[in-house]
Amino acid sequence: MRLSGLSVENFKPFSKRIDIELGPLTVLIGRNSSGKSALARLPLLIGRALSSEAVSPVELDASGVDFGASFVDLIHNRVPHGAIGLGATFADGTNQISFHSTVQHVDEFMLQVVSRCVWSSDEAKPVTMSWLGREPLADPGHYSIEHAVGTSSEVKASFKGLLPTIVAPESATGKLTSSDSKPRWRAHSSAWDIKDHSERAPQTVSIPGRVAAERGSERKRSTSSARR
Repeated sequence: MRLSGLSVENFKPFSKRIDIELGPLTVLIGRNSSGKSALARLPLLIGRALSSEAVSPVELDASGVDFGASFVDLIHNRVPHGAIGLGATFADGTNQISFHSTVQHVDEFMLQVVSRCVWSSDEAKPVTMSWLGREPLADPGHYSIEHAVGTSSEVKASFKGLLPTIVAPESATGKLTSSDSKPRWRAHSSAWDIKDHSERAPQTVSIPGRVAAERGSERKRSTSSARR
């Protein structure tokens, strides 16, 4: 799939969200200090955040390009407790997949949390993940997943870069289900299907993308390990 669009919000000189459509050749024209260099480098920043090597939501050294001394350098007006929005759209001729994530900086801990991300495509309705925690060290992985049809569920999730990994869904009692293993990833043509294979009726959450997380129950393995 080719990169066909970018979006930023509260990023460097851009206080409001802007969406940029990209073509085979895109020319940036503007005054000095208007943000041309920030936009020209943006694919490197987002590409790193979507790679398998990413650790933190946004890494300041991407492909040898230095994006600043600290995350605050990315925030408009360098607000210590600010947040930035980053997004991209990918197209393959028959379908478009897009995402836009909000990354919150927590200054007292000098770390970042993906506080919200929205995934959508031509083939699936938008899905939104929102962070429900209050302190990033105490509860970094408590998220809700909301569907365009109005249903929602709570999950435990972790982020490598801007890509979420569902650890386990929440049960009706608010506790983790018996299967707490990380998802197994498999190729998929249109969506991330996060499936609960516990004893409850299966639930599927579709997050537009080109991979899918299918989580199988590990109860037998956990039981045998406990006996040992």
